Amino acid sequence: MALTKGQYNGFYQFDNNKITKSLGFDKTYFTIEITDLDEKHFKGWVEDNRLNGGMEGRGTISGNINGNKVWFVKKMPYLTQLVKDSETGNYRVKIDKTKKHKPIYYKGIEIENNYYKGEYNFKYFGIVINILMWLKIIKTGGNWEMSKIN
Repeated sequence: MALTKGQYNGFYQFDNNKITKSLGFDKTYFTIEITDLDEKHFKGWVEDNRLNGGMEGRGTISGNINGNKVWFVKKMPYLTQLVKDSETGNYRVKIDKTKKHKPIYYKGIEIENNYYKGEYNFKYFGIVINILMWLKIIKTGGNWEMSKIN
């Protein structure tokens, strides 16, 4: 099968366990709606669940399909940052409504009919940040999954 129009529920997780433990949850849930779709491309919207660390506002997604592989870019209207407290070492979510969030790049494969799984990363000046963070032994990005709502 292949990606179809409609709503999908899913979650993403950070690779960095220190962040998830500090925030008090290990998954951030989201809803995606695929509104435009042809053989190779799709567009739609995304909303994160704010109760478990999701970004504020309704964002857009646009992507490509090739067989059972999918790639898409998530763009959110507000900058959401994880800020580390210098005293406690714990992280908290900070939202800046004067700036847009940097694009987030997702890639994955269809595991079963309308069930997808993959990884996400951030890019800075066209370079995957994971490479830069790996050099400093800091993890960023993570894994995601989603399935279509019937």
